Amino acid sequence: MHLNQTTFKTDTLVACGFLVGAHPGHLHCDEAERELRTSLQLENNFPLQLSARTTTILIVLGKPEKFSFQAVVIETPINHAEQLREQFYLLPKPAVAHGLYPYTGQ
Repeated sequence: MHLNQTTFKTDTLVACGFLVGAHPGHLHCDEAERELRTSLQLENNFPLQLSARTTTILIVLGKPEKFSFQAVVIETPINHAEQLREQFYLLPKPAVAHGLYPYTGQ
């Protein structure tokens, strides 16, 4: 599944996270999205999308150096970002989640 900003009727999408260890070329996005909605206890009409793209993270907090890598990024319209981020805190520990959710549990 790939949506764009006009599908959400918004000007701004925000990345709320990314799937660790999920290679964009090998991930089954439909299954991963369904699994993500289940693990996050989100309704089917909650606007989110998974998109494969290059993303960056800081190597050391407070320093400008960043690490770039291909990732599957979880995005939502900016007005839903807070709710989505809060749902991430409800996820089980990674050791448990990996067994329950093979696509997104890492």
